[in-house]
Amino acid sequence: MNDSELKEIRAARPTNIARIACALIFLIIYYSHRYEILLISALLQLFLSFFWFWLVEKKFKIYKGYPSLWYLPASIDIYFLTLCVYITGISFSPVTLGYVLLACMSSIDLIRYRGLFTTFGCSLSYILILSLVKLKIIPFVNIVNNLQMEITLFSGILSTVLLIIACTTANSVIYQIYFQLNEKNNELSSSFDKINLLKLQQDADYALTARLMEPFGGSLVKSKLVKIEFFLAQKKSFFFKNQTLEIGGDIVIADELYFNESKYILFINGDAMGKSMQGACGALVLGVLCKSIIANTQNRAKDNNINPQEWLANSIREMHRIFESFEGSMLASVFFGILEENTGNLYHINTEHPEAILYRDGTANFLKDSLAYRKIGTLGIQPEFLHVEYTQLVAGDVLFIGSDGKDDIILNSNLTRTINHDEFLFPRAVQNKKGNLKDIVNELKTFGDFSDDLSILKISYHGIPDN
Repeated sequence: MNDSELKEIRAARPTNIARIACALIFLIIYYSHRYEILLISALLQLFLSFFWFWLVEKKFKIYKGYPSLWYLPASIDIYFLTLCVYITGISFSPVTLGYVLLACMSSIDLIRYRGLFTTFGCSLSYILILSLVKLKIIPFVNIVNNLQMEITLFSGILSTVLLIIACTTANSVIYQIYFQLNEKNNELSSSFDKINLLKLQQDADYALTARLMEPFGGSLVKSKLVKIEFFLAQKKSFFFKNQTLEIGGDIVIADELYFNESKYILFINGDAMGKSMQGACGALVLGVLCKSIIANTQNRAKDNNINPQEWLANSIREMHRIFESFEGSMLASVFFGILEENTGNLYHINTEHPEAILYRDGTANFLKDSLAYRKIGTLGIQPEFLHVEYTQLVAGDVLFIGSDGKDDIILNSNLTRTINHDEFLFPRAVQNKKGNLKDIVNELKTFGDFSDDLSILKISYHGIPDN
């Protein structure tokens, strides 16, 4: 049984329970006034109501397979409403308004003949019972106040005409309203289905991009002297095929290279311009470029007599050239460095990426760059990337490199949306948590929510102790 069928069963349940309740009320009235017709009618209604309740609840497929079965409960409702009108004074009875209500309820159905059946059924039933009383075939009954009133020809005709007009009008108006609402609902459902389809297609594109990104990020470093850790959380997360995935513009890469038979640890922390798909495409291009450069260098490991600084400059120059071909629609800030495993010699180039943090002897300080480069892919510049920054790391040093997501935190505030502008927030967190990456991230979360992709690369150097 699908959700639509369950919804229909639940919708019919209150009406079916109400029919059973009415039968019980008739039984109570019978014990008060001892009208045999009430007892017979109550037992009949009770039996039919229970049967219909069982049919809808337990045999729904039979109920749906034979639409004409609907006439059974409709006829029950008309009969017992007419009975209520009869025992409360007929044309003087306020229960006659129930005919209008019943016509309205039956008209809330796109199957037009159902509303018409109830409308004319109510009118004809009323005319019949009124005629029988007027002709004194059956007695006049009024259990409300026991008054015996004569039904005049004028009151009979007037009440009949008013009832027919009221039921017919109610049927027409309610049906038109329901029809129009259903049309609008169908339009909204169609639009919603289209939106869901577009979202599904978008999520599929997102998922493909996320899958494509997986081989290009992460660390492949295996070293006893250098430990690589990183944290990466893209701002855009989505659910696709029972999996939660992320896409964004941040990327972290770490690998090993050899120059002049000396082992170097290469690391990259990049942040491509744009949100969601745009940023992810930039990060994907950056990842492909980096992996291509790394693979080519590793394949020529025996012939790598090039100076590491020169290789670094040539690599970033190649990245800029490729990004520049996108004519300004794809930019990326990059912190690109290589660390000599045995000596701790660190070379890096920063293209408008946040400054690195050097955690040494329990103190966190910025690793200042003497020369600032613009983002790779920026049009109108001709950077030669001739200058490569140098830092000497010693045993116990920890280097933190992160995207601007670690700084652009929406601070906890009950009044306004405030972005953090304190550049020392992250260094303090590093120092307070003694360089523990997981604790640092948790510390940042206590200040507020991240407004952008977040990536943090931690490089711990366990090299030769400083003498």
